[in-house]
Amino acid sequence: MVNSNIAFQKPGFGGGNTGGGVGTGVSSHDALTGVKMAGAGITSGHINDQAQTIAGVKTFSDFPITPSTAPTTDFQAVNKKYVDDNKGLKSVSNTDVDLGTTVIDSFSDTTCEACHWHYVIKNGANLRSGQIMAVWDASSDEIAYNEVSTSDIGDTSSLSFEVNIDSNNLRLLATATSDNWIVKAKRIQI
Repeated sequence: MVNSNIAFQKPGFGGGNTGGGVGTGVSSHDALTGVKMAGAGITSGHINDQAQTIAGVKTFSDFPITPSTAPTTDFQAVNKKYVDDNKGLKSVSNTDVDLGTTVIDSFSDTTCEACHWHYVIKNGANLRSGQIMAVWDASSDEIAYNEVSTSDIGDTSSLSFEVNIDSNNLRLLATATSDNWIVKAKRIQI
């Protein structure tokens, strides 16, 4: 259907409208030239603020902005913030853990019931990689956790991990007996 409020030039013709035969011989959008914006109230052929179905693959040169509200039904789009804030994979790190205890990660203990952190620690040529698994009951603050790791390259015995609950927040803690540790981890909430 060609809307009479949209003017375009047929391929192979000079000038603007061809008059009388607007749209004759044009079979695709790629063949249109000299297209003008549709007038107010015209909904055929352009995107407006009403519900519409748009078929075909669309390529965006920039990331589209999605709603800031959380999705409520299957197949609704989500944004990075929603994924980061919810049961997804999240990067956590501290590139300067010094003497004492440092909070590496913290989140509400009601967000999920279990968490795994895949980590690597480094201080100069001293390295270790591993996984910390934790499960808890938010109503009683009862918690159980375990760590499994590689053997050390060098000596990493001066950095240890603990998982606890403090003020309804689950926390991954690193305790160091020396300075300048780098801790990088990926959190998976379950």
